[in-house]
Amino acid sequence: MRSLAVFFLFLIVGFTSVTYSQEFDVREFRADPTDLAAIRYPKRSVNDEPCAIVKVITNIQGMKFDSNLGIVDMVHQEEGYWLYIPPRERRIRLMVEGFLPLDVAMPEPAQENRVYNLIVTSKGIAGNLDVIPVNVIVDNHPDAVLRIDGEVFPLDQTISLPRGEQLVRIEKPGYRVIEQTVDITETNTLFRFQLEGINEEIITLRTNPPGATVYINNVRQPRTTIFQDFLFPGTYNIRFTLSEYADLETTVVVEENGENNFSFELERITGILYLTVEPADASVLINQREYTGESEILLAPGTYRMIVEKEGYQVHEERFVMERGGEMSRNILLLARQGSLRFISGHPDIGFILKDARGNVVNQWQGTTLIEGLKTGTYRYEGDLAGQGGISGDVVIREGQETRIEAGLTDEQLLIYDREQHRLALEEHRRSRQPQQEPRQEQQVQPREPAAVQQQTERTSSSLFRQYNYSTLNLSYMEMSLNTLNFEQNIAGSGGISLSTSMFISYLAMNLGISIGSLSLNDDAVSHFGHDRVGVFSYYIGAGPKIRIWAFELFLLGGFEGAAVTFDGFESDDLTVGNAMGEFGLYFLPANWRIGLKASSSFALNIFDGYPPFSRHEVGLIFEF
Repeated sequence: MRSLAVFFLFLIVGFTSVTYSQEFDVREFRADPTDLAAIRYPKRSVNDEPCAIVKVITNIQGMKFDSNLGIVDMVHQEEGYWLYIPPRERRIRLMVEGFLPLDVAMPEPAQENRVYNLIVTSKGIAGNLDVIPVNVIVDNHPDAVLRIDGEVFPLDQTISLPRGEQLVRIEKPGYRVIEQTVDITETNTLFRFQLEGINEEIITLRTNPPGATVYINNVRQPRTTIFQDFLFPGTYNIRFTLSEYADLETTVVVEENGENNFSFELERITGILYLTVEPADASVLINQREYTGESEILLAPGTYRMIVEKEGYQVHEERFVMERGGEMSRNILLLARQGSLRFISGHPDIGFILKDARGNVVNQWQGTTLIEGLKTGTYRYEGDLAGQGGISGDVVIREGQETRIEAGLTDEQLLIYDREQHRLALEEHRRSRQPQQEPRQEQQVQPREPAAVQQQTERTSSSLFRQYNYSTLNLSYMEMSLNTLNFEQNIAGSGGISLSTSMFISYLAMNLGISIGSLSLNDDAVSHFGHDRVGVFSYYIGAGPKIRIWAFELFLLGGFEGAAVTFDGFESDDLTVGNAMGEFGLYFLPANWRIGLKASSSFALNIFDGYPPFSRHEVGLIFEF
């Protein structure tokens, strides 16, 4: 039994030593008459007396407290605890699990509305959280900004700071900034400063892009960037806002006698949509907002639904995502809704026009027709037949469908039209016979002219082999070729223009003309001359027999043709060629016409030594005079 008792005693002692293995270390406990926290944040005891505050500054978590008169209230703070105790209290008991309880005597009997600072830590722990209550006073300027190592602290109450050197910065607009290093110890806890007034400095704020709204210390300024004004030296919070750009918030330090010129780059948050639409007047809706006619559209980041539409065209719809500050392009071509019109006319000679809703003529035709690829919509057709009354009506073209319309004149109108056309035909027939009767009438009243003059000025009928005298001016399109230096078809004609005059006397034809053209050399000639194209100016004269059969003149000419050939666009020496040539051809010139058609070809006779001339093939017009 005795051994068992010793064992339990040992166990109790060991448990007690393990449970209470740590001790409190009271670093400081003193009154702080400059701290007004008990007045600013008062509480009253059960006897309705103003309490004192014990500010427990500690790094120990979960502490509990007791006192002789009792704890009125305990408030957790970042640096520890605030204990509200009744006046005349003399002891504070500290308790926490794992620590030996500790009774700490008050530096004096607690007084009403007074603050006491109690610094407590654990024995054997480094003093990295070892802090000391200090007071910083700025005479006559309690609204100044106090920064200690960059952190803002109040000026009107006690603050807890680590031992050692701390950088103190005091700012107030209109006063010179105080920046000073202080050494905080148990005996050096009160720091007093005086502010010195200074003049304002010019500050300039620029943004890219300009035009941003400026806020200084959250106060909107009446001017946008580029912003310039007077400010006292100090630190200011600056914020810029601009539509379609991200807000920019920063701080600037206005220095005494400094340049104080600040520039900032704003970040664009909107994207740009480059849009091309055909037709240009099509309606454009993006998220139900209209952008018709706009080619550069600014959009905030997000998802969008775009609809492009126009009457008579297929609707274009798409969704897209605009990234922050992104750019994208869209080229939209609306496809027309189309149908067809089968129009059946009551007469092949009726002329019609088709107009759209705006009155623009979109098609015109005569008689019956089929019009495909018409845009959908309402159209109006109008027709007339030689003044026999108008024909008009509306027609609707629908997508993918064929619309059939039958329109024409009444039977009475058609009968009147046919009679009028018959009358006009008879008059035209009489006019066509009038020139053949006039010579016989003139022979009855006028003396006969000499035979030689009459042969040159009169034209007779177009009976078979009947001849008469006349002259023509010929304008032709010509194709040419030339053989030189034993090259076969060195030059192949690419075409040219020929102008000539011809005279026909009985059975004799004479022709005089010039031509201008451009020819291309073949591979052999290119390698010889060093050029691939030449310019040509030719002249020719010929005479020979001709015969007339009805309205056709057949002729065969012999004569001479010469040509000047120049290389590479008239930049080299000319080459002159010429030789005897033959020409045969055909004219078509009816008796009552003054204009006709010509077709002829020439060929080299190779009679003279030298280079042969051109071979020509002409098709053109002839004008009688």
